[in-house]
Amino acid sequence: MKANSTLQTSRRSRCPWTIGNWLSAAVASFVIGYSSWPGFAALPEPYNLIYGAIEMDGHWVTAADTTVTVEARRLPTGATIASYRIGSQASASNYYALKIRLESPAPDDIMQAAETGTTLYLTVLKGTMVKNQLEYDMGERGVVKRLDFGNIDTDHDGLPDGWEQAYLFGLQFGATDDPGHDGVSNINEYRLGTHPYRPDARHPADVDQDWRISIPQLSAYYGAWKKGNAWPIAPTSIPLEYVTRATYLWEQGETYHLNLDADGAVVGTAPLWWVAGVAPTNPAAAPASGPPPPPFGPPPPSFPLEVLTLSRPSYQPGETLTLTNRVIVQGSLRTYAPEHRPPPGWTVVSVTGGVLDKTNNFAKWGPYFDRANRDLVLTLRPPADASGLHRLTGAASYDGFRVALQGVTTLSDLATLPSQIVFEPSAESGDWILRAPPLQAYALEVSSDLLHWLPVLRNWTDAQGQLQLPAPNGSTPPVRFYRARLMP
Repeated sequence: MKANSTLQTSRRSRCPWTIGNWLSAAVASFVIGYSSWPGFAALPEPYNLIYGAIEMDGHWVTAADTTVTVEARRLPTGATIASYRIGSQASASNYYALKIRLESPAPDDIMQAAETGTTLYLTVLKGTMVKNQLEYDMGERGVVKRLDFGNIDTDHDGLPDGWEQAYLFGLQFGATDDPGHDGVSNINEYRLGTHPYRPDARHPADVDQDWRISIPQLSAYYGAWKKGNAWPIAPTSIPLEYVTRATYLWEQGETYHLNLDADGAVVGTAPLWWVAGVAPTNPAAAPASGPPPPPFGPPPPSFPLEVLTLSRPSYQPGETLTLTNRVIVQGSLRTYAPEHRPPPGWTVVSVTGGVLDKTNNFAKWGPYFDRANRDLVLTLRPPADASGLHRLTGAASYDGFRVALQGVTTLSDLATLPSQIVFEPSAESGDWILRAPPLQAYALEVSSDLLHWLPVLRNWTDAQGQLQLPAPNGSTPPVRFYRARLMP
């Protein structure tokens, strides 16, 4: 984006501090101000002065915005040859004022000076976050020139043109594109101040983006998850597995980095691509190249965490029903948390040991750090006119992995509860399977003549209403009859 008189004129008319002939007085004050700065008796001939106002995020920057800096660079993302921090000089008031050393021919020290006929990249930063960038062609020496920064967005994608030119080298990408393939869209890279072409995504709990999750950040993050509050960093609706990953990283020492392979590509997907370890030395950059950390891949076939929902499979309209989520830790893990959603229209009476996210109508527990088994109780009340089948949904997560809840997933009113008992052959083992209402106790008996019955077993059907019969042995008759009796 080249600086031009049209841009300057349009921006000058919008700037709240350019009234009447005050502009000429402002320029004079900059020159006088520079003469009073330490080490300079007057504005030196070899130096050029570039000044102006800055519009950022819908408002004009003032001298109070001391975290805003303007830098002059020889390359869009190169080293700085001059900089000015807003508010650092009283004479500049609400403006920035960049002093550029200019030499012709090429300067001896290219890190400290520019040369006539070259292009500089004037870059606005808020902290370490690039917010805008303009190109400026260096002309003759001793020039004082005004150049304003505004929220120019030619393609109306929410990304300032200057930022797109600085990082994306044009306007070809949209706000939702992810050229860095790190799960962070361009619009979020802009908001976070990260580089859209680098795999430098931070965990959203890391609100100051310093590759460290502190206990205040963690507490705020899982507190927002429990209440269903929107988070300022995407994903704004906090996923359960992001919470347990944040707690895992915090418990492992707070610092973390992206899991990158030898070519610098991100390994896996969020949130598992964040691994505990030494943080990158430059908070604004991706981890330095080098040997990749040990991969943290998909969970083992046998999950170390099981959450089994226990309840009677039936309900009475208008009457309370108790669900017990039995948490069983059966392997190595650091932290876990479950959440459970009742059927639509059902009332949550109580959440023992947890909280109700009223925004999303989820009962939520944890995160827990003690690796202990526990029963988490949820009491519900169906509507007075409820009927038929109603589905329960929910999940659990440990260390960033997500696992499904087991046990009861469907509830039925007594009037429509299936009462038919069916025996059918198993497609896998050749045995027979009893299909009946779930989580009911049955006494099974066997006979070869329908006259004499022998007990086989007493057991419960599983959450899907299945109970597998024992395989017959070689001494049993070739013809077998089964019957099942519902136990009280």
